[in-house]
Amino acid sequence: MVIMLRAEMGNASEKMHYVGGSKTSWGPSNVNLTEWSSHETFYVGDWLCGAGRDVFNLTQTKTYYFLSGGGYCFQGLKVAVNVLRPMPPAPAPTSTSSSSTSTTATFSSSLLLLLLLLLIVI
Repeated sequence: MVIMLRAEMGNASEKMHYVGGSKTSWGPSNVNLTEWSSHETFYVGDWLCGAGRDVFNLTQTKTYYFLSGGGYCFQGLKVAVNVLRPMPPAPAPTSTSSSSTSTTATFSSSLLLLLLLLLIVI
Protein backbone atom coordinates (compact mmCIF):
# COMPACT_ATOMS: atom_id res chain seq x y z
CA MET A 1 0.00 0.00 0.00
CA VAL A 2 1.24 3.47 -0.76
CA ILE A 3 2.03 5.33 2.46
CA MET A 4 1.45 9.08 2.39
CA LEU A 5 1.58 11.84 4.98
CA ARG A 6 -1.64 13.48 6.09
CA ALA A 7 -1.88 17.26 5.73
CA GLU A 8 -4.69 19.63 6.53
CA MET A 9 -6.68 21.23 3.74
CA GLY A 10 -6.04 24.98 3.66
CA ASN A 11 -7.89 26.40 0.67
CA ALA A 12 -11.68 26.36 0.43
CA SER A 13 -11.52 25.46 -3.28
CA GLU A 14 -9.53 22.29 -2.58
CA LYS A 15 -11.53 19.08 -2.70
CA MET A 16 -10.99 15.76 -0.98
CA HIS A 17 -11.51 12.86 -3.43
CA TYR A 18 -12.06 9.44 -1.84
CA VAL A 19 -10.50 6.92 -4.21
CA GLY A 20 -13.30 4.83 -5.67
CA GLY A 21 -15.97 7.19 -4.38
CA SER A 22 -16.14 6.23 -0.70
CA LYS A 23 -13.92 6.12 2.36
CA THR A 24 -13.49 2.34 2.05
CA SER A 25 -13.03 1.88 -1.71
CA TRP A 26 -9.22 1.73 -1.86
CA GLY A 27 -8.81 -1.99 -1.46
CA PRO A 28 -9.80 -5.16 -3.29
CA SER A 29 -13.38 -4.44 -4.33
CA ASN A 30 -15.72 -4.34 -7.30
CA VAL A 31 -15.00 -0.63 -7.97
CA ASN A 32 -13.40 0.01 -11.36
CA LEU A 33 -10.91 2.75 -10.41
CA THR A 34 -10.14 3.62 -14.05
CA GLU A 35 -13.82 4.32 -14.65
CA TRP A 36 -14.12 6.19 -11.33
CA SER A 37 -11.21 8.54 -12.12
CA SER A 38 -12.58 9.24 -15.62
CA HIS A 39 -15.77 10.65 -14.05
CA GLU A 40 -13.92 12.85 -11.53
CA THR A 41 -12.35 16.25 -12.21
CA PHE A 42 -9.10 16.85 -10.34
CA TYR A 43 -7.46 20.26 -9.93
CA VAL A 44 -4.10 21.35 -8.51
CA GLY A 45 -4.54 21.61 -4.74
CA ASP A 46 -7.09 18.78 -4.48
CA TRP A 47 -6.43 15.77 -2.26
CA LEU A 48 -6.74 12.01 -2.79
CA CYS A 49 -7.66 9.91 0.20
CA GLY A 50 -7.53 6.13 0.34
CA ALA A 51 -8.90 3.77 2.95
CA GLY A 52 -7.25 4.41 6.27
CA ARG A 53 -4.81 7.28 6.68
CA ASP A 54 -3.41 7.51 3.13
CA VAL A 55 -3.70 11.09 1.84
CA PHE A 56 -1.97 12.68 -1.16
CA ASN A 57 -1.93 16.34 -2.25
CA LEU A 58 -2.14 16.91 -6.04
CA THR A 59 0.37 19.76 -6.41
CA GLN A 60 1.12 19.81 -10.15
CA THR A 61 -0.72 19.80 -13.47
CA LYS A 62 0.10 16.30 -14.73
CA THR A 63 -1.08 12.69 -14.64
CA TYR A 64 -0.37 10.85 -11.39
CA TYR A 65 -0.23 7.05 -11.25
CA PHE A 66 -1.01 5.12 -8.06
CA LEU A 67 -0.87 1.38 -7.46
CA SER A 68 -1.05 -0.97 -4.54
CA GLY A 69 1.59 -3.40 -3.41
CA GLY A 70 0.97 -7.05 -2.62
CA GLY A 71 -0.10 -7.92 -6.16
CA TYR A 72 -3.39 -6.04 -5.89
CA CYS A 73 -2.52 -3.94 -8.96
CA PHE A 74 -3.12 -7.07 -11.06
CA GLN A 75 -6.63 -7.18 -9.58
CA GLY A 76 -7.32 -3.62 -10.73
CA LEU A 77 -6.09 -1.78 -7.64
CA LYS A 78 -4.35 0.94 -9.61
CA VAL A 79 -5.50 4.35 -10.79
CA ALA A 80 -4.33 7.21 -13.02
CA VAL A 81 -5.43 10.72 -12.06
CA ASN A 82 -5.24 13.57 -14.59
CA VAL A 83 -4.81 16.88 -12.70
CA LEU A 84 -5.88 20.16 -14.32
CA ARG A 85 -4.95 23.76 -13.62
CA PRO A 86 -7.37 25.39 -11.14
CA MET A 87 -10.25 27.34 -12.66
CA PRO A 88 -9.69 31.11 -12.48
CA PRO A 89 -12.16 32.99 -10.29
CA ALA A 90 -15.10 34.60 -12.06
CA PRO A 91 -14.48 38.28 -12.82
CA ALA A 92 -16.23 40.75 -10.54
CA PRO A 93 -19.09 42.64 -12.18
CA THR A 94 -18.22 46.18 -13.16
CA SER A 95 -20.14 48.94 -11.42
CA THR A 96 -19.61 51.50 -14.22
CA SER A 97 -22.36 50.04 -16.41
CA SER A 98 -25.00 50.20 -13.67
CA SER A 99 -24.08 53.76 -12.65
CA SER A 100 -24.07 54.80 -16.32
CA THR A 101 -27.57 53.37 -16.77
CA SER A 102 -28.74 55.14 -13.61
CA THR A 103 -27.27 58.48 -14.80
CA THR A 104 -28.95 58.13 -18.21
CA ALA A 105 -32.32 57.35 -16.58
CA THR A 106 -32.02 60.36 -14.25
CA PHE A 107 -31.12 62.67 -17.16
CA SER A 108 -34.05 61.38 -19.25
CA SER A 109 -36.48 61.88 -16.36
CA SER A 110 -35.22 65.42 -15.77
CA LEU A 111 -35.51 66.30 -19.46
CA LEU A 112 -39.05 64.94 -19.61
CA LEU A 113 -40.05 66.94 -16.52
CA LEU A 114 -38.55 70.12 -18.01
CA LEU A 115 -40.47 69.64 -21.28
CA LEU A 116 -43.69 69.04 -19.35
CA LEU A 117 -43.18 72.26 -17.36
CA LEU A 118 -42.52 74.22 -20.55
CA LEU A 119 -45.75 72.92 -22.07
CA ILE A 120 -47.74 73.93 -19.00
CA VAL A 121 -46.24 77.44 -18.90
CA ILE A 122 -46.78 78.17 -22.58
